[in-house]
Amino acid sequence: FRLPDYIAIRFNLKITHVYRGLLLGTGPLVDPGFEGKINIPLHNLTSNEYIFHFGEELIWIEFTKTSKLPNNYDDYVEFPENKKHKKLDYYLAKALENNSSEQIASSIPAAIKEAKESADEAEKAAKGAGKTAKGIAFGSLIAGAALLLSVGTLIYESWNLQRQYIDHSYDMIVGPLIQYKKDMDFMKFEQGEMVDTLEQKLISKINNQNKKIIELEKKIKQIESVKK
Repeated sequence: FRLPDYIAIRFNLKITHVYRGLLLGTGPLVDPGFEGKINIPLHNLTSNEYIFHFGEELIWIEFTKTSKLPNNYDDYVEFPENKKHKKLDYYLAKALENNSSEQIASSIPAAIKEAKESADEAEKAAKGAGKTAKGIAFGSLIAGAALLLSVGTLIYESWNLQRQYIDHSYDMIVGPLIQYKKDMDFMKFEQGEMVDTLEQKLISKINNQNKKIIELEKKIKQIESVKK
């Protein structure tokens, strides 16, 4: 690019690549008067693999025309000559000037390596502990078996006693309660039938009365028509 003194540019990634999870490292502005190549740091923030084909659109660029400079503008400062046509190494060295690192590298591979090393150490420690535990367990196996037998017998006797107590409590308390619930449900059923029967009788009487009223209305109409 060779920008004139009245043109500034901005650039960014095409929106399709943004939705793919790619990130473009852009500066705020390419100054008017800049000359040289624009370096584009492109980062893939996903685990997908993307392939770019020759001629495929990658970025868009905005060209902004600045105000025209008056002829008598003495304070104008041109773009420095020593900053034109710089290579990528120049910008990387400048970025790392006060840093102990010699290059810029992603922290993700290092984090993965550290996690793997920690997992390997944990696996080795677990295997060593397993061997030690096996030796100790074999030495106390017979004593443990005798202890388990004694405890098992005690637990069984306790459980048997509790089961007998529960069965007795069920016969004394739960059984009568179940029978009482059955009796109450039967009484509710009988009462429901009684209510239904009374309701049906009442509806039948009302229907009969309505029929009589209709017949009386008919007779009244007949008498009135005879009078007329």
